[in-house]
Amino acid sequence: MSRELSWDGCVNVRDLGGLGRVRPRAVVRMEAPTTLSAAGWAAAWDHGVRTVVDLRSAEECDPDVAPRPAGITTVRVPLEPIGTPFHDHWVAIDNLASPLYYPAMLAEHPEPVVAAVRAVATAAPGGVVIHCAGARTAPGW
Repeated sequence: MSRELSWDGCVNVRDLGGLGRVRPRAVVRMEAPTTLSAAGWAAAWDHGVRTVVDLRSAEECDPDVAPRPAGITTVRVPLEPIGTPFHDHWVAIDNLASPLYYPAMLAEHPEPVVAAVRAVATAAPGGVVIHCAGARTAPGW
């Protein structure tokens, strides 16, 4: 089974099913879904998505091109500790592209990571999409 999904309007959508103990259709990661078309949202709905966990700060958010289905709940949990010396340090290094950034953030700012994991773990029944602005996730996701 291919984990790569084709949802109109987004180019980086992947089902995390099969990684560790994640079951297929439970968790999907993608770039910001703001560019999903109505057909793209219908594909997400058909895949079982009922919750979107948005890891972006308010400054990173753009309006959706097409409306989200009424049955999909969006939970915003900003992940980046914007405005902190820690964040400024890592942005200056390589604009948060280093694989060393997330372990360091987890050590110094665990609260947003815990909140994001909690949002996925406590989501309503159905699949969960988790995204930031550009689908920066651990290698292999």
